[in-house]
Amino acid sequence: MRPLFFAGIVWVLSTCVAHAENWPGWRGPRGDGTSIEKGLPLTWSETHNVRWKIPLPGKGHSSPIVW
Repeated sequence: MRPLFFAGIVWVLSTCVAHAENWPGWRGPRGDGTSIEKGLPLTWSETHNVRWKIPLPGKGHSSPIVW
């Protein structure tokens, strides 16, 4: 009975995960630079609204991909 109960709890929690819109390439999922998500940051700097960063060699000429 316990394994079945535990499996049920895991299933319920996995279905409650928030789903966000993916940003698969340049200008987003619709190609127009818009998002249906709410509460996104509108400003950022070296330290503000940045979760992590890593130095990369060379110049950057690509779009961020968020999945």
